[in-house]
Amino acid sequence: MSVELLPGFAALTGQDIERVPWRPFGGMPHVHVRYLFTTPDTVAGLMRLDAGAHEARHLHVGGQHHVWVVDGTVRFDGRHLDPGSYVHVPAGMTHTMKADADGCTLFFVFSRGS
Repeated sequence: MSVELLPGFAALTGQDIERVPWRPFGGMPHVHVRYLFTTPDTVAGLMRLDAGAHEARHLHVGGQHHVWVVDGTVRFDGRHLDPGSYVHVPAGMTHTMKADADGCTLFFVFSRGS
């Protein structure tokens, strides 16, 4: 994959992102992730949940999430979210996600610390 390194940031084209492989996530069948950016403190990427797939209720003690719905629909702690929706989960808060009938793709940023 070609990553263009510019002063202070990295840029990925849509074609670059398409070449990043989807990987199974957390031992959950039907949940996959494309890691786009990682540092010791931050992870950003795309998460795909197949139709009806879910991520069990869990807690991140030392980190917060930012999540944007790219396509499809998802229930985040029971709340129906469609494309363009945004969620912030502060450190120390439990949460769960379940894809609706068509599945969904999410863009996420996980940051350690508060």
